Amino acid sequence: MPPRRCCCDGDCLVYTDDFNRADDTDLGSEWNQPDGTIEISSAMAKVTSGPASAYTVFENVSEQMYCSIDTWDEESGDIYEVWVNVQDEDNYHFVRFIRNNVNDSVLEIGIKSGGAETVYKSQVILTVTGTARTINALISDNEFCGWVTLTVDSGVEANTTLIGGAKHGGFYANRATIWFDNFTMEKHHNDDPNCRYCACECDDSILPAILNAHLSGTGGRMGSLNCDILLVWDRTSNYWYGEGTCCSVLWKLKLDCDPEELTLLNFDCTVSDGFGNSPRTAYLRTCDPLYLVFGPYTVAGSDLACPCGPIFTSGTYTIEITEA
Repeated sequence: MPPRRCCCDGDCLVYTDDFNRADDTDLGSEWNQPDGTIEISSAMAKVTSGPASAYTVFENVSEQMYCSIDTWDEESGDIYEVWVNVQDEDNYHFVRFIRNNVNDSVLEIGIKSGGAETVYKSQVILTVTGTARTINALISDNEFCGWVTLTVDSGVEANTTLIGGAKHGGFYANRATIWFDNFTMEKHHNDDPNCRYCACECDDSILPAILNAHLSGTGGRMGSLNCDILLVWDRTSNYWYGEGTCCSVLWKLKLDCDPEELTLLNFDCTVSDGFGNSPRTAYLRTCDPLYLVFGPYTVAGSDLACPCGPIFTSGTYTIEITEA
């Protein structure tokens, strides 16, 4: 089975089901099952007659929420959905993953209202790896995003209006022999500031999913440093991450959302400033347009971790982050 995930904050969790109970039974009294047949098998939920769907009896604290579910043993042609803001089987928002091949699977987000479906946005998902992943959906008014794990370009976002009074979560599969595990329903950030939300904001500006980090240097040691690294937003972890080789050194950068702090993950490139794995705040910060400046940081002559110039010479480096 796919591993269990940790919630971002224990108080965020409203309902979870790991389906760890007796085989050959339905999902039980905590689920509505409007169509198809889903049974417990090997501590997972297996579709035995499809299409099939289920949504929780339990309600979230409000219509805005985060839901996720794990897939297992995917095959080409499988279609999986996680539902949020569910009123019933004819009224809900969905994130749909259409499992095709490595570079032509599709992620869609949309709404079903009065039984009629509207797809807000559809995107081809690249570099799909493995046959098990997590499908995620997060929604509030004017904020709806979906993403899947173990892919590249895995997120889709759109604006929407919540369905009033719809506080359930759920899932769907298009055919039999599809497996699910580890359903989770959580509060939204608007109901608890420790919980998830789709986008990161800088003051009143929503920041994009891809940023650019420009690395530059001065002095005999770092003067040849001049490169760019793309930072990609990870909604499940609430940070941007990117890596690239500059001056024959692999740089791994993590930019946290709130507060904006930059961490150099893989090595300590400056002794005198002690950057290393310690998060640093920006020396200069503007939000519209985005411009964050980290540094300059001093590289001492005795520091051997930054070979951008002659050893035992000194220098500085600066990291500037802008929209890509």
